[in-house]
Amino acid sequence: MNFYKYSLGVDVSKDTLDCCISQQKKGSIKIVSTKKFANSLTGFKKILSWLAVKSKQENALHVVLEATGVYHENFAHFINDNSQYRITILLPIKAKFWFKSLNIKTKTDKVDSIVLSRYGLERKSENWQPISKNIRPIKQLSRAYRDLKKTLNVLKNQLHAKEHAYKTEPLIIKLLKKRIRDAEHQCSLLEVELKELAYSDDFLMEKIEKLITIPGVGVMTVLTVVGETNGFELIENSRQLCSYAGMDVIHKDSGKKKGRSRMSKKGNKYIRQAMYMPALSGSKYMDEISIFYQRINERNKSKKIGLLAVARKMLVLIYTLWRKVEAYKVDYMKKTSGYHEEEVPSSSSTRRVERMSREEKVVEALTHPTTQNEHLYDQSSEVLLRHGKVKN
Repeated sequence: MNFYKYSLGVDVSKDTLDCCISQQKKGSIKIVSTKKFANSLTGFKKILSWLAVKSKQENALHVVLEATGVYHENFAHFINDNSQYRITILLPIKAKFWFKSLNIKTKTDKVDSIVLSRYGLERKSENWQPISKNIRPIKQLSRAYRDLKKTLNVLKNQLHAKEHAYKTEPLIIKLLKKRIRDAEHQCSLLEVELKELAYSDDFLMEKIEKLITIPGVGVMTVLTVVGETNGFELIENSRQLCSYAGMDVIHKDSGKKKGRSRMSKKGNKYIRQAMYMPALSGSKYMDEISIFYQRINERNKSKKIGLLAVARKMLVLIYTLWRKVEAYKVDYMKKTSGYHEEEVPSSSSTRRVERMSREEKVVEALTHPTTQNEHLYDQSSEVLLRHGKVKN
């Protein structure tokens, strides 16, 4: 139980905020008041006035809302900047399972706000912390850069198809080439702006210079990872980072059913996208990564599994060097993490001893379904970081 006397549940939509204040009294929960406000600055101010009347102390009220695209952001920042209320922003999947646990079949905005307010009184949750002002523009610009690069690839594929099609109208090809030039120019502008922001900060500049010593890792990759993790401020260990990026492993076994283990991909897609090219480059040009990649491919038919493991390994390497403020050195990972002898139970009666790193255990879990007695790697698939600090 949380030590909050009141809880404000807010169901967010594009134009309105449905609010419900609930009170915990003598072990039971009572609805104090429900009201609808505009999702605008005027509405935010009215909510604060309403809360001041309904709840006597700011530190006794907990604000809970569900992440709804971008429509919740202005309200969350307004409450954070203009009051002492504690805020929790629930991931949609967590809110969905909370609703199911209460067996509530009705689905309206008012009911949603009531259920969210109940969550604030019954469940222990971490407080939301806004991204730092120095990192926020880097995150926004890096996302715009990644989205524009994806659009650019689509346009190039369309141009290739039109150039090889039968008697394509010249105007279509001309317009596609113009759109490609415009997109490339915009990518250049975003890249220049991002680098100026990064190198204007001495703290960031020092760390970025260390990280780009990793073969295959460039400035744009580092800025994307740093922007999406808020400079690793809320990351406590490598497992939490991998979970946040959706690179953790989930198992599905029940009784005699042996489900397939796989990467969850329930995390930050921008980090996964940013790590693809470094992983591809590292698997070819970094000796220790190349050996690791080949060793995995010897045991698996799909090379994609090995590439995912390399991406995860390089992401952890970026995090480690960021924390230690060190440049990359050849054989760095062997000296820091190392390999160790470990017994791994097989599906047969025999046992084998191999030299395995943590990443190889992840790959083993992906390709060999586990039973209750042979969990090679146990990692929750829940996204741990997006809206607050979570201890692993």
